[in-house]
Amino acid sequence: MALKSERRFISRDNIKSGMMLEFSYTKENGDTNSYEVIVIDPKKSMDNKLYLHAILLENMSDEEIIRIAMEFGGTVNFDPDERTAPLTNLQSDQAYNRYKTSTTKNKRVYRTFLLNRISGTPRQILIGRPE
Repeated sequence: MALKSERRFISRDNIKSGMMLEFSYTKENGDTNSYEVIVIDPKKSMDNKLYLHAILLENMSDEEIIRIAMEFGGTVNFDPDERTAPLTNLQSDQAYNRYKTSTTKNKRVYRTFLLNRISGTPRQILIGRPE
């Protein structure tokens, strides 16, 4: 089973930092795209709006996802019996400082999404066995 093999619906209120998430997002111009991310901050308030801050996971191998989780979060929480737990905690000053000094920053994988533009119910990507 791959790291990102299964999904379950999750309410926006239950999203936590370090969770892998899949959702549809409608841009301002009306275009809708699907995204796979690892959540940094699930509800960041800025300018009276709520944002989800995340790192894009599209086209990343299991190895790359684990490397990013370790590099930014410091640890990886891999428990096959608790597959709904977050992979790591990225909502900290230490994680942000690690991101700022990383070469990953240049690859533009950090994104912010307006919460009210996430359409439908997000799906948590459950933790499987890395391949």
